[in-house]
Amino acid sequence: MTAHLLTGPSAAQRRVYEAEVMNEVIRNFPKPGLIGTSKNAVFRISNKLTKTKGDTYIFQMKKARKGTRRIGNVPRAGHEDDVDYHTDQVTLNTMASGIASQGRLEELKYLFDLREEGKESLGQDFALWWWEDIFDHAQGNTAMSPVFSQTPLAASTNRRYLVGGQTVSGTTGIPGTDNLTATDLPTSQTLKLMKYRAWMADQLYTDYTKIPKVIVDGKPTYVVFMEPAAYWHLKEDDVIQSVLKDASWRGSKNPLFSGASFYWDGLIVHEEENLLREDNGATPAVTCSRNLLCGTSAVLIAKHDNAVRWWEGLVDRGRQWACWGEMICAFKKAQFNSIDWAVQVFDCASPDPVETS
Repeated sequence: MTAHLLTGPSAAQRRVYEAEVMNEVIRNFPKPGLIGTSKNAVFRISNKLTKTKGDTYIFQMKKARKGTRRIGNVPRAGHEDDVDYHTDQVTLNTMASGIASQGRLEELKYLFDLREEGKESLGQDFALWWWEDIFDHAQGNTAMSPVFSQTPLAASTNRRYLVGGQTVSGTTGIPGTDNLTATDLPTSQTLKLMKYRAWMADQLYTDYTKIPKVIVDGKPTYVVFMEPAAYWHLKEDDVIQSVLKDASWRGSKNPLFSGASFYWDGLIVHEEENLLREDNGATPAVTCSRNLLCGTSAVLIAKHDNAVRWWEGLVDRGRQWACWGEMICAFKKAQFNSIDWAVQVFDCASPDPVETS
């Protein structure tokens, strides 16, 4: 067994392991239906790249538009509308994770079992890592720091809203939420307003485009992510309580519904634990949550064509077996002219949920 470990897998075997780790990554995504290569995907991935660390990849994003109509017997030639694409780019970097067996090698399982556990563990690591990075970028945690009060939370001015219509101000806690009060809770009206602001943005705000909708079962739809405490308060709304009694959306097999809390008024609503919740820094302090409405290509993901690179070997003077996985990839919240492309942020009060009689 030790000799087999020292020689390691063949190149062909290693490629099999790499593909199997990537399968584990996909299998362990919390909501896999939201990630895809299509321009209709909420979190859009390009995974056929041959670029390497430090290289730049450019995404094209097509905005919602209405062309100029030519009615009757009038010239067509020379009156075509340009295809209106916007672009954004990401810079590739490496992402690596590794595990080692515990205890002396001769006391452990067979090598095959160790490799199987290694592939499963690396797949889980990468899946959760990806998911956290996606929401760090989507909600504007630009420094990727767990200490949000020390981080600029980027959100384009008119792609951000404080529940209750409060003015954005302040820099501590969740920056800009100082004016939120404990009664500024999310409701069904909040969701309706976020949908309106997203779709009518080109008419409401200068230089803004509509947030492009996701087509689900032939219907234009937005996807909403609610921080758990905020979602708890949303469920206290009478309209939402009525919606939750209706299971009609469960009849759809579309993967975008997988893991969703409910569907209502053109919105698929998901509860999401990776969203920020923190005091707003005011006196008295109010606990607030960050929530998101997303359209297509909200977050861009670029990944090298080679799914995962696999390494294994002996460590601790041959007493332990270890394996590593590495990806070349990058994440970015899509923007154009410094305006968020497909993310509408709405911050709200979210006091600690309590049991009521």
